[in-house]
Amino acid sequence: MFEESGIRVNAVQYQIGRYVVFVVWMFFLLILQMKDGTAIQNQLLYVIILFLISAPKTHIFNRKTPFKMAIDFLTENHRYKKNLEIYRAISQLKNLAVIKQNKPPGSGFILDQLRKFTKIMRPIFNRMIAMWSMGMREEACEYFKKAVGTKEGEELANILYKLEVLNPIELKGQMILFQEIVKRERETQKMRRNQAKAYLIYAVVSIASFAALLNFLTVAFFIDMLEGMKTIN
Repeated sequence: MFEESGIRVNAVQYQIGRYVVFVVWMFFLLILQMKDGTAIQNQLLYVIILFLISAPKTHIFNRKTPFKMAIDFLTENHRYKKNLEIYRAISQLKNLAVIKQNKPPGSGFILDQLRKFTKIMRPIFNRMIAMWSMGMREEACEYFKKAVGTKEGEELANILYKLEVLNPIELKGQMILFQEIVKRERETQKMRRNQAKAYLIYAVVSIASFAALLNFLTVAFFIDMLEGMKTIN
């Protein structure tokens, strides 16, 4: 999930960072209480809540956790950024087909030109080109499909696989057709992004509501306890 969402940490690093932040925060609150006598019950409660909801769990009682909602949002956003680079690659590929119409370039040259117009997908293109140069064209395209993980990436990989047999006119036609498909996919992608944003907002509201409820219950509990102690006295 971390890899697909574009987060550059693994699960172990995330857990270590999560526990370190929790311990440091707790230690800071305890020091604050001992130094100034500041009441830390509410702050302590919020720290515990944030620690629990940040746990890398996807579902609780068959419902998505706030962690999973956040990861889904980041994953959708990362795929969207990949697709933006694919759209630029498509335009560049069509331009190459027009400019080099009289002298078609080799597939290696085309892939290298596409790589230059990417940032997020550059490591993917680098590995694909390395496999391509070793004659592993089919394996390179399969890797590209899995690494990108979008329908647009799969379609582009299918076209790249046919680079050696397509002439510039056929390549241009393939790109125009692909751009029409991409246009429809972008509308679908936009709807998914809006849905992911709605889930994220729902997660934030749920966390705030849960924190407010726990805070209210904690305060009520301490008030009842103090009243009980007064009655005993």
